[in-house]
Amino acid sequence: MKIIGCPKYGSAEVLSVVDRPVPLAGKNEVLVKVYAASVNPVDWEIRSGALKIKTGFKPPEILGSDFAGVIQAVGSQVNEYLVGDEVWGKFDSFKGGSYAQMVVAKEQNISLKPQNIDFLHAAAVPNVALTAYQALVKKAGLKRGQSVMVNGASGGVGMMAVQMAKALDCHVTAVCSGKNMSMVQSLGADVVLDYNQDDILKPNNAYDVFFDCVSNQSFFKVRATLRSAGTHVKTTPDLISALGGLIKPFKVKRPDHIMVKPNNKDLKQIKAWVESEQLKPMVQQVYSMAEIVQAHQQSQTGRVVGKLVLDMQG
Repeated sequence: MKIIGCPKYGSAEVLSVVDRPVPLAGKNEVLVKVYAASVNPVDWEIRSGALKIKTGFKPPEILGSDFAGVIQAVGSQVNEYLVGDEVWGKFDSFKGGSYAQMVVAKEQNISLKPQNIDFLHAAAVPNVALTAYQALVKKAGLKRGQSVMVNGASGGVGMMAVQMAKALDCHVTAVCSGKNMSMVQSLGADVVLDYNQDDILKPNNAYDVFFDCVSNQSFFKVRATLRSAGTHVKTTPDLISALGGLIKPFKVKRPDHIMVKPNNKDLKQIKAWVESEQLKPMVQQVYSMAEIVQAHQQSQTGRVVGKLVLDMQG
């Protein structure tokens, strides 16, 4: 099989397509033929060496976290899946693994793929959707009918967050650039703000959750926008957000952050939303494995609307 190898930290040019043996599924694992994998910003942050504190002296040989494909073999103690099942899934981003034509995965990492989307669109979902779901529902405790601010609404995580919040009948205020306002509004946002024109931090005690998908606002700036017991959740941890969990029991305004984890049950909830068309993935561009350098370079521009996806069998 072919993988996209990352032999060392460096620029996108360190990545290349190389051959490796097909892995064997253990008794608690399945072997998946990967048809598509997505490129996430954390992939190139790891590749560049910016996250050595999490990945160590060498990067994972195979980067990537989310994927979609078909099960080829099932371990003796796997009960939920069969050969031929179409699945999607997510690995720990810091350990990687999805930039490969064949992968082994535990049941916790996968669920059945939504039937109404293809592999390319399915691969675009798990990482960003799990991030949004775990931030909004598990970290911030978002409840039906509450008010949410999504900062960075035109990115992969932000687009999922807007749609999830609307699926929960919440009032959504979304922030993006002026050129993406119409697209974000089409996702269901009730109010769309242009970060170049509007004061997104106007003190208004308006939001139960301020989801900072781009992590460019401090809790101290956001605090005045929150209702009592409101939560500011960032996608990148800092000292303040790390301490936020300690004051959660006191029901006061607090910071927090999300470190997304693979979760089978969460993927099943996301699958239900996709199949009911309450969540619709958006793919900006599809690349071949041989075009991985260009895919990483595009992701690094920060000018991606939706997701970049790798066709792993094309």
